[in-house]
Amino acid sequence: MPDANFIILILAVLLANIVEAITGFGGIIIAVTIAANFFEIPWLVTVLVPINLAISVYIVARHYKKTDTFELMGGIARVVKERKMVPAAELMYGILPFAMVGMAVGILVFSIASSVWLKLAYGVFVLCFSAWELTRMATGADKAAAPPPMSRLKSAIWLMGGGFIQGVYGSGGPMIVYYSSKKLSDKGVFRATLSVLWLVLNGIIMTTHIVAGRHDASTLKAIIALVPMLLIGVFIGEKLHSRMPERAFRVFVFSLLVFAGSALLISGARQAFGI
Repeated sequence: MPDANFIILILAVLLANIVEAITGFGGIIIAVTIAANFFEIPWLVTVLVPINLAISVYIVARHYKKTDTFELMGGIARVVKERKMVPAAELMYGILPFAMVGMAVGILVFSIASSVWLKLAYGVFVLCFSAWELTRMATGADKAAAPPPMSRLKSAIWLMGGGFIQGVYGSGGPMIVYYSSKKLSDKGVFRATLSVLWLVLNGIIMTTHIVAGRHDASTLKAIIALVPMLLIGVFIGEKLHSRMPERAFRVFVFSLLVFAGSALLISGARQAFGI
């Protein structure tokens, strides 16, 4: 019979997979922030990345036609689809290319550094910007005028920052979610596009874990035990996704980020200051 800590992990993974199936993001960060007080984060990330990879495979296989390949791949998609050359500077301007640059740095940090202070700062950042966005929606400021598009430099910073967080925590980077919510207004396109992104990024992360020898009997046993929560979570999440209005979806996205940021802040403060 599983111990109490593992039961908490099972419930966290169930909730995480429901959220991931609804939104296309947030699965790992929900599971990690709930379970981080009971398990070491490196072990959690190693176990949860394959689970998240599986749900991404499902969403992509079923909804890939909704993927916005131009937002995802930038100039690379234009070269492939339109069969024409684009300026070299345009090749990088997509979610995936910038995220991969940031993730490479994040994977290095994950392998050599303590994550306590990174987690604490990350929690503050996520909590602040998601609470600000919810406040704008609550006051109607988001409807006052169309927000100006992000500059290329600002877009690059947000996407590389999100990739960095993905590399460290495998968490789906709220910075990428925030950027994408401005670019992809349709919830189905949002979910499908981000699922392709997580499929690629988590595939790379899982490969680095295997090469580094992070998988052992304990991680494989835990992954197998958590698979039923993946199936149940996907089933529930798919039902809820089709019934959620667009504005409610945006509120849900940023409320989820408030929760995630608060949980990371509390967890980081406990580790950093012993409280």
